[in-house]
Amino acid sequence: MKALPASGRPGKPASAQANAIRIGIGRQLVFGGVAAVGLIVVLGGMAATIDFAGAVVASGRLVVSSTVKKIQHQTGGTVTEIRVRDGDRVKAGDLLVQLDPTLAAANLGIVTKGLAEAMAQKARLEAERAGLAGIRFPAELLANADRPEVAEVIAVETGAFESRRAARDGQKAQLRKKIAELEQQLIGVKAQEDAVRRQVDLTHDEVEGLRSLKAKDLVSNDRMSDAERRVAQLDGQLGQLIAAAAQIGAEIAQAELQILQIDQDMRSEASRDLAEAGSRNNELTEREIAAGDQLKKLEIRAPIAGTVYQ
Repeated sequence: MKALPASGRPGKPASAQANAIRIGIGRQLVFGGVAAVGLIVVLGGMAATIDFAGAVVASGRLVVSSTVKKIQHQTGGTVTEIRVRDGDRVKAGDLLVQLDPTLAAANLGIVTKGLAEAMAQKARLEAERAGLAGIRFPAELLANADRPEVAEVIAVETGAFESRRAARDGQKAQLRKKIAELEQQLIGVKAQEDAVRRQVDLTHDEVEGLRSLKAKDLVSNDRMSDAERRVAQLDGQLGQLIAAAAQIGAEIAQAELQILQIDQDMRSEASRDLAEAGSRNNELTEREIAAGDQLKKLEIRAPIAGTVYQ
């Protein structure tokens, strides 16, 4: 009989057993490596979430009810003041960081002055179009009249209004003077016309009398011809005077029309310029709102209550 192994199983060769041991160890190493990589990935992800870039301009964080709220400026800028420190408690609306307002304030100032100029010009054009004696500046402009730049634009447009009105008044005065002179000429011509008309009437009566005598051969042909010649001359003189009076009357009417045309041209010009001034006024109003909003956004404030940390 043959003796069996003590284990009750057929035995394995030594090389096969060694291979089995190596495979088992390899599997354990692979599993351990995967677990280590996974742990690194998890920790890396947590670090990316928790870590906060400490750029002063860009952002800060508030912890509220275990919720992190990241605060950052849209465009950034130069920090002039930091009002909070790490761990400070803040209320909603508290100032956290102040950015340098120099450029934004300068831009707002330029736009605001331009808007004031547009508003003052628009008010002046409206007064000219309506034929008013003075400019009715908007209440918003008058409320800031103590500011030098606003006072300046009000003075400029008031001066322009008065100088333009003075120029129109000067043109009208010249035309009225011309009308007065023409009216005096017309009076003289009318007086001459009346005198000649009376002479014509008398001469006509004389001619009629001479014709009666001529029919009786009591006057000579020469005397009759002289009388008729005087009538013709007087009629011609009267016609010239009537034409001169009509010409003077036409010149007076033309001058009066020119006076009316001065105001009409001014109103037409004001109406045309008002359309452009209104568009500019609307554009600058929108730009002022945008510039003011940009200046306000240089103050980074807490949106809600919480604790600040970097």
